[in-house]
Amino acid sequence: MDRFPEAVGKKQVFCVVNALPYARPPIDGIYFADAGLIGRFFQSGSMGVLSVPLSKDSNLPSTRTKAIDIWTDDHPTPEDFIKYLDFPPQVRVANAHYEKNHRAEMLSDKVIVKIFDLRRKDASVEEVLEAMAGE
Repeated sequence: MDRFPEAVGKKQVFCVVNALPYARPPIDGIYFADAGLIGRFFQSGSMGVLSVPLSKDSNLPSTRTKAIDIWTDDHPTPEDFIKYLDFPPQVRVANAHYEKNHRAEMLSDKVIVKIFDLRRKDASVEEVLEAMAGE
């Protein structure tokens, strides 16, 4: 604490910050986030879904549907940030709309490998909003 006297009496929060997209709920009080997730927290106090027409010729406007407030006030607080890292809305959406898939592949006449991956399931805007809100 000699090198950082401002930290005396404050709660220490440990977070592994990944360069690649990876975030998850904390393990043993240690948070896991990526730079994009952290940056998104500071961009705006709310999150939602942006719906954009797929056709370039469409006259329909883009619409943003607000799902949740991630700040309790007009400015972010440390408490807001910790709550956000506890179970990020982006991870909630991924948990709700990805499914495990597996298959077996022959590598040779004698070797078979079992492959696991995640596949995104189709979801409506309402389902994404519901997952984001944690409902």
